[in-house]
Amino acid sequence: MVFLVWAGLAVPFLLVALATSRFVSLYQRWRSRLVWVERFAGVMLIGVGMLVFFDLFQELSYHLSFFTRFAL
Repeated sequence: MVFLVWAGLAVPFLLVALATSRFVSLYQRWRSRLVWVERFAGVMLIGVGMLVFFDLFQELSYHLSFFTRFAL
């Protein structure tokens, strides 16, 4: 029983250790483009914050609700 608990705790950490080198190589390839991703995320964060501040987020939700008909 203790072995099962140990395995349940160890397996996620082992998977992360194995995937780290792949993530580092992927990060190095995309590092130059991440500046634009961060800028886009910042603009989106400011935009959503303004929508919430001016109580217009519900309007956006209403206009984008047609996407829910494609959900399973």
